[in-house]
Order: sequence, then structure tokens, then C-alpha cells
Amino acid sequence: MAFLLTLPAPAISQDANTFGTGNTFLSHCGDELRDECVIYSVGVWHGAMTMTSLVEPIVCFPSGVTGGQLFRVGINFMRDNPDKGHWKPAELLVMSWAEAFPCQPGQKP
Repeated sequence: MAFLLTLPAPAISQDANTFGTGNTFLSHCGDELRDECVIYSVGVWHGAMTMTSLVEPIVCFPSGVTGGQLFRVGINFMRDNPDKGHWKPAELLVMSWAEAFPCQPGQKP
């Protein structure tokens, strides 16, 4: 995690709504692996990991999963679910991961 602090700031707007919807995220990030998109996905991943320690987990990330892999799972989900494009990208990322990496009953993340 400390290595992220050493990365140069992404060349995108610092507006909090840069990725306001899944449509915006998909439009900006869908065609190529951009640093800011992967960093955003990894941030959501860390938030999801924190939440799974507080509530009943819905996502059980496999050992060795990478930020790039999680990003691609999310992008594929957004492409396959255009009816949800107005949702927040963080919601769509977590939904995509819950579908791709569901927890089995009693499984711990």
C-alpha cells in the first residue's frame, strides 16, 4: 500500500465526481488499462475488504487476485449490464466481484 503513495498523481480532474457513474467510469476506463482506473478499483477493493470484516461478507477474494484482474472483472460487468450504468462505479465494482467471487455459506474472506 505504501508504494501507492510514491506514484505520481493521475492526470485526471481532482473533482470528487470524476467517476460519478458507471457510464463515466466505463467511458474513461473501458478501452485501456489506465493507472487512475486501476488505482480507483484497488481503493474500492480495500474498502470492500474492510467492510467484509465488519458485516456478513458477500465477496471472498481469492488468494493472489490482482488490482488489474479486479478492474477487468468490473469493466466486463459494466459492459454486460448497461442498464446499471447510472449507478456509482464503486457499487458496480463490488457487485461484479460478488458475482465473480461469491462467498459460500460460512466461508470467511
